[in-house]
Amino acid sequence: MRRFPHISWGYSGLALVLWVLGACAHDHRVKIAPELYVRESNVGHGLPVRVQVVDRRSHRAIYKKTSGPHLPLAGRPLNQVSIYPGTPVDDPVKEAIQTGLARLGFKPVEGERSYQRVLRVEIRLLRLFYQFENPRLKIPEKNVRLRTALDVIAQSPRQTFKRRYETQMDKSQNLLTGEFKNQQFINNGLSLTLQKMFEDPELLDFLSPKT
Repeated sequence: MRRFPHISWGYSGLALVLWVLGACAHDHRVKIAPELYVRESNVGHGLPVRVQVVDRRSHRAIYKKTSGPHLPLAGRPLNQVSIYPGTPVDDPVKEAIQTGLARLGFKPVEGERSYQRVLRVEIRLLRLFYQFENPRLKIPEKNVRLRTALDVIAQSPRQTFKRRYETQMDKSQNLLTGEFKNQQFINNGLSLTLQKMFEDPELLDFLSPKT
């Protein structure tokens, strides 16, 4: 029986496909847009709260690493996509916090004027980590871990409240993940961390007019 060598892909054919896929990789610019689910109430009784949000991350990139299985033909790693925020991270986080406070009956304020209540939130961590699983798969899967951390420093006329809110989310996904899925995963983690902050009764009691 006559054989047609061009039909048999083998190892070199698979490597060529992976090389083409790897060449298509590019940096992702994700839109940071966290969401909060806060039930409207009058806990704040119109009390002004000055809101400050500062980005203190040591890495501007949410993910930047060249690792993973190397392509035999290209001699380069398959995982080469870096992920950056498309806009400053602090602005959408600040907007979400102000919206949450307003729903609770507080009056979020800005400016240099001195107020009795100050809520300062420092973004300490928003980072993706990848760990490869079985490299023998044609398109390897990997574990994706997102770590988020917010430091809160709240001040009242006589007291100071400090606490860190953290979230760690894991999932398995294909190596070549689209920009939308990355963006959704990142915003879910950030939203969950903000949700923890707004569901902390000690923080809400500290900001309330009773303290």
